[in-house]
Amino acid sequence: MNGYTEDPLRTLAKSYYWQAVFNRAKSLPGCIEIFENKKEFSLIQLLFLQYLEQISNLYQELGMGEKLLCDESIEDEIRANAYILYKSKNKDKQASNTNNNQSGDKLMCIPRKKVNQNGR
Repeated sequence: MNGYTEDPLRTLAKSYYWQAVFNRAKSLPGCIEIFENKKEFSLIQLLFLQYLEQISNLYQELGMGEKLLCDESIEDEIRANAYILYKSKNKDKQASNTNNNQSGDKLMCIPRKKVNQNGR
C-alpha cells in the first residue's frame, strides 16, 4: 500500500454503470436523470458530476487514440490527474500561441497610409 487512499466519489464515477448513465443522460436529456433534484446541487453532487465528466473525457480521448493515455492511467487517480494537468497546460500554451499568431496577423493586415507626392 502506498499510503494514498483514492477518493470514493471518484471510484464511483469511474464505474461502468455510472459512466453509462452519465453518457445516456447527456445524449437523452430529460429521459434519464442522475439525481432526483434538477437544480441547486450539493457540493458532493457537483464533485460527482465533475468526476463523471473528467473520466468520460479521458475515455473519449483514449478511444480517439491518445498516445499518452491507457486504461491503467485512467484507473490510477494520480496518473489521471497528471494527464489532465498536462492537457490543460498544453492547451494553455496552444491558446497563447494562437493568440500571438492572431495578433501578429492582425498587425500585418493594417492597410498602409497613402503618401501624397509631398511625402506627407
